[in-house]
Amino acid sequence: MPYQMFVVDWDGTVAPCCGGRNLIMGNCNKNNIYDIWNGEIYQKLRDEVIETKPIYCTCSAIHNSANYSSSDDSQTSNNLQCEYKSIVEKFKSMIEIDIDKAIQLIEQQQIFDFDRNSIILWNELAGVLVHRKKDYLKAQKYIDKILNIDPYNIAAIIKQANIFIYTEKYEDAIIKLSNISEVLKKEYPFINFWLGYAYEMQCKMDLAISCYRLFTDDIEKDSSWGYKHAEEVLSLYDTP
Repeated sequence: MPYQMFVVDWDGTVAPCCGGRNLIMGNCNKNNIYDIWNGEIYQKLRDEVIETKPIYCTCSAIHNSANYSSSDDSQTSNNLQCEYKSIVEKFKSMIEIDIDKAIQLIEQQQIFDFDRNSIILWNELAGVLVHRKKDYLKAQKYIDKILNIDPYNIAAIIKQANIFIYTEKYEDAIIKLSNISEVLKKEYPFINFWLGYAYEMQCKMDLAISCYRLFTDDIEKDSSWGYKHAEEVLSLYDTP
């Protein structure tokens, strides 16, 4: 199939076949089809599927040089997801002990830049680099990897907005978060928290309060810094 066809999904991402949509060869909103079809990622895939069935191939049937092998799409995908989830669990257990070794744990893994399954690892790395290490340049590298595969990944978009906020580019953060639909803001309440925080940093308290009110209405009360901060601001400024 990588020699014969491709599939374009709703968001412009290009996959090599209908059964292997975890593999993203490019995005036709950013690049033309000719460049994607003849690009380095596609060439790598073609070379590797001739020799064997790579672990990142989750499609239902792959030919290789020795024989014809078939596998269940969901099972193959789940095996890879389970492996990555296991790495994430180990990563989280190491963070408080040695954060640098925890970061190395993921960075030393074989991760495929064109595989959607890799997003779970990059999101963990980017989160620690943004909020704990304050290494925004390195975090941006992983955020870009995620958005190259999934342009609408909410976790990555929020982390991008966090970088804007921490580097005092508040207007950029507001634009980034405001463009997210109201439906998704209800599904991911922390979008409204960070939007409110960006407004607060600009001293636009009416807008900040409005966002914090939406945030606290859409999330269960918890002990997180975000919830405590929103409640504190609302208690000081929000009047009936």
